[in-house]
Amino acid sequence: MITGLSAVNFRRNLGKMFILLFLTGSTVHKSTQNSMRLPWEVEMKRSLRSTLFSRRAFLLLCVPLLFACVGTADKDSNTIVTIAFTNDVHGHALHTQSGDLGLARFKTFAAEAGADLILDAGDYYHGLPFATMTSGESMAAVAKAVGYDAMTVGNHDWNYGPAQLKKLERLSGMPILTSNVIVKATGRPFFATPHVVKSLKHGLAVCVFGVVDPAIYRATAPARLEGLEYADPIATAQKAVTDLRAAGCGLIVALTHTHDRTQIAQNVAGVDLVIAGHEHVEEDKMVNGIHVLETGWATRSFWSVRLVWNRVGQCLTEVQVNTLDFDAAKTLAGNATVQAALDEVSAMLDPIMNEVIGTTPVDLVAEKIVVRSGETNMARVVTDAYLYATGAELAFENSGGVRDAEIKAGNITYGQVVGTAPFGNYLVVKELAGSAIRNILEDSLDIFLRAQKSIEENDSSLWPDTDGSSLQVGGMSYQYDKTLPRGERIQEILVNGQPLDADRIHTVAMSNFMAQNQDYPVIIAAETVGTFNACDEAIRDFIKDKGVEGSMEGVRMNARTKP
Repeated sequence: MITGLSAVNFRRNLGKMFILLFLTGSTVHKSTQNSMRLPWEVEMKRSLRSTLFSRRAFLLLCVPLLFACVGTADKDSNTIVTIAFTNDVHGHALHTQSGDLGLARFKTFAAEAGADLILDAGDYYHGLPFATMTSGESMAAVAKAVGYDAMTVGNHDWNYGPAQLKKLERLSGMPILTSNVIVKATGRPFFATPHVVKSLKHGLAVCVFGVVDPAIYRATAPARLEGLEYADPIATAQKAVTDLRAAGCGLIVALTHTHDRTQIAQNVAGVDLVIAGHEHVEEDKMVNGIHVLETGWATRSFWSVRLVWNRVGQCLTEVQVNTLDFDAAKTLAGNATVQAALDEVSAMLDPIMNEVIGTTPVDLVAEKIVVRSGETNMARVVTDAYLYATGAELAFENSGGVRDAEIKAGNITYGQVVGTAPFGNYLVVKELAGSAIRNILEDSLDIFLRAQKSIEENDSSLWPDTDGSSLQVGGMSYQYDKTLPRGERIQEILVNGQPLDADRIHTVAMSNFMAQNQDYPVIIAAETVGTFNACDEAIRDFIKDKGVEGSMEGVRMNARTKP
């Protein structure tokens, strides 16, 4: 049992009974964000920054409780807690000159910061070939070397299936804290560890719990979550906080993987800090006096947070967020233990990953912000590969399924192909009527246009939550007029140069994930008439046999301009 419960509750309960008058003091806070950052802005270089804030102070008439909420100026009553954290690593474990600092340097950063806890906010195990070629086991070995204390699950961490995810948890020694993933048959949490407790000096217990947002279910193939369901994250989080306080926890940290980074701070009482993932943005935001932090993605920068906990007031009196950008952090020496784990995996994978399978005369573009706001040449290669592998008339791939593998002009390696299609998905062919295809394209176009508006107006709040469901197409082209109402924007659809026949049934190739995309119920309901090889294998074979040149021309998504 954690000690300190009676003292904490005594102060809190008496404070409620005897506060006769209070005055809200000003909050001093220098945000690390001068304005809301858009997803495509996170690549901007950032220098070492820090933020400081003081919790609101209440002037109480009850003198014995004067410092119940603000602590005391006596430094001997303070305990310092430092947390280093990552989110959305997506297999970016190695240091690269193109922008990844790597986890060996992260371990050094955490050690130099004096981190008491090392945490991750999800999407750690899946992404680059370094991760996917071993079904995440390479990342588990690295996590063990880094010494992570805990993580919460991201939507892509499920991509190898629940059984493999449990194995990765064991191999890494990094417990997955996500109490609202429930086994339907039993009603019990899927993950065995509800929280972790770190006991520090002076008896302070730092407690960490995690929840995941059910809204990101759409970003996980349904077959990966068969037999599982998500409970309400707010109710789950509130129960976790209540239970942890009852157990005597002092400082409570929430790990979340969610569209809305602020929902826990807005709706759950008793949380002291929120570390979030999923949106790939760099943000330090104050919500209800609570810092909500997200580091961006991959290992493009390093973040830590220094917390000053006052034992008299049982509260935070200072929070200092420190970040190190690529240029500053690349001078750090990599931790030897972590580097050894990286080297061992790399030696095993290098011959496979470095096999040259073709060439490209131009850069193949699949950067997230670009591919989710319009078509790109890499997306055309992908959908053309699907047509080649299946013999279907048409092809769809959701934009979230075309990943940025940074394929520059020159040689194309198999590793880059796996990086473009890293999910282990396979191809299926479905039958869809022309009328259904038109409606599907209308829905997809609406997502594209909302993403474009977000970019044009420099307002990330306009960015659609369903950005990954916009469709890249093969075997067809279409014209649209964005000034018309939704449902009437598509003006012309050509299939092999001929107008789309609303009544004709077409064969459409797509990934098995796309075939179960919940944003397109008509696709889910459509009959499957064939299954084929893995998506990365189809792309590899297409590049080997046909090359990419034929996919470079012929824009398939055309804006119609009025005369």
